[in-house]
Amino acid sequence: MQRAKKNVEEHYAVVGTWEDTNTTLSVLEGYIPRFFNGAKDEYYALRKSLGNVNRNTYRPRISDKARAVLSQNLTREIELYQFIRHRLYKQYIALQLEKDPKLRDFLSSMQKVGYNVHDRRSSEEELRGPTGHGHHHDHHSHHHHVHHQEKTDGHNHKAAHDKQLAVPDNKHKEDEVHYEDDEDEVEEDDDDLANAVGTSDDEGFNFKADLLNNTKYAEVDFVFFNRVPKVGSQSLMELMARLGKINGFTHARNKGSAHETVLMNKQRQNDLVADLLTRPKPHIYSQHIAYINFTRFHLPKPIYINLIRDPIDRIISWHYYVRAPWYYRDMQAKLGEKAIPTPSDEFMNLDLDTCVRNHDPHCTFTQMQVKNPVGDHRRQTLFFCGMNQKLCMPFNSEEAMQKAKRTVETEYAVVGTWEDTNITLSVLEAYIPRFFRNAKVAYYLGKDRLSRVNRNNVTRTVSDETKLILRKNLTNEIEFYEFCKQRLYLQYAALSHGKRFGEDDYLLVPEQQNEYNEEY
Repeated sequence: MQRAKKNVEEHYAVVGTWEDTNTTLSVLEGYIPRFFNGAKDEYYALRKSLGNVNRNTYRPRISDKARAVLSQNLTREIELYQFIRHRLYKQYIALQLEKDPKLRDFLSSMQKVGYNVHDRRSSEEELRGPTGHGHHHDHHSHHHHVHHQEKTDGHNHKAAHDKQLAVPDNKHKEDEVHYEDDEDEVEEDDDDLANAVGTSDDEGFNFKADLLNNTKYAEVDFVFFNRVPKVGSQSLMELMARLGKINGFTHARNKGSAHETVLMNKQRQNDLVADLLTRPKPHIYSQHIAYINFTRFHLPKPIYINLIRDPIDRIISWHYYVRAPWYYRDMQAKLGEKAIPTPSDEFMNLDLDTCVRNHDPHCTFTQMQVKNPVGDHRRQTLFFCGMNQKLCMPFNSEEAMQKAKRTVETEYAVVGTWEDTNITLSVLEAYIPRFFRNAKVAYYLGKDRLSRVNRNNVTRTVSDETKLILRKNLTNEIEFYEFCKQRLYLQYAALSHGKRFGEDDYLLVPEQQNEYNEEY
């Protein structure tokens, strides 16, 4: 196994996996352009035929016991697999960092401490360069100095805690979704960030990670968690309630109702944000609601956070969540007469494979459909795109996905995932320390409770055929999910101060199927 690792590290340009299709194709394009230029476009144009090449449709269910036996006897194979995926993510991050000119200082600083994060030459360039033993020619050396920019007056209003990413090296440290109908006008541009990035020579200020930190743009000591359903948000709320007692802030959530209103008209948005900003601070507020641009109402910008989840897993989770008897008992206890009555046995017993195969209205995925008559639970992008129905409502819309990406990039401090628990908690701790200091300690001390909040044990096996149908119909949802995860990895990498990735067991190693934290 060690010999295989060494060969991969020293001799292979790319070792990819179809489990991370976009990442693999992006790395092939970036590292071997002579042969793989345009690979992503070609793949998706031919995906239907390519996906069936040498494919075995006979896939009987394997028991958990058998899987456990395999895992116990394939420890070295699993370690090699994780090592290779780890390396693939490092290569992808190098490409993303190189594309963003704002991160040149970040790259330069990492280079100075010995980690050549942006040396991503293709194999042809390697052959043309001078030979050596493990040393790489750096064709970006002209960027190897730090460009310090002056602060603009536009950020002088921020609170004292808003230079949140001061982490010195030497310091020890649901339900049916409802939409309102009068929001078809185009939203004002959300891109109201200043062009300059504040910098500092203060001792211990992590300038590299600061480039990826939107917390400093917040104008009020308030975190807005517009939580996506079925991503584990209940676990995070429970964790935040515990952290509030440690770090001195309050947490509140909306009371909830039988029907969640995700999109609101302007007046209701204004009323909500005005109410939230009058509450005592520091404060965190959680609600199933689409992104609200506070500055649109001439009100101070909060710190935005959220969670995401693999879109396929999320739909499977939702399907069985709303078919769990305890879900309706719990709603009855909370809402009384306003609760939804338990549906028919036919609905409760409908498995996802049958639902998809029979084109049941609950399991159809009509592209660009604006409203699903049985309620819409299928999209994460809706919670990041904003309140413009015309732009954000069409199902699997590329325009909505691109707007959601832009909102995450410019507005959100952290968008994490319980699929990468340690990375998410580390980024929350470092980028929003006022609220999330000691998050990992609090989480692991209470993991038994936190991992079971709102968890549904009524699940069934879903066929590969059904998962493939979902994947084909959720292309833009999947792209958005992968975008958010890569951004999270970039934020975490920035915190490493150039340390070799292999020295941190938590860094960029995708966790195996998480048995906890799944809000089924």
